[in-house]
Amino acid sequence: MQVPATRGIAGALEASGRAQDIVWIAHELTADTRRFLLGGVVDAIINQDPGHEARSAARILLAHCLGESINPDQERIRIEIFLRDNLP
Repeated sequence: MQVPATRGIAGALEASGRAQDIVWIAHELTADTRRFLLGGVVDAIINQDPGHEARSAARILLAHCLGESINPDQERIRIEIFLRDNLP
């Protein structure tokens, strides 16, 4: 998913000449955020698995409606933090 706001923020930072002076932590690893991280405009990226988030939300809602319990370990959403050094 491409986020136009991310490109706008990167463009504004680059146009101001302050991209290297401001620490920017972006959300979600996309082609844009990867490029900005590699280029030094973004300093870190917090990434989650949107598919897991959607499946977890559906399971929790269904369990709630059916009066069933949930498995908290299954519903824990993994968070990854990417820097230039650990990009996959």
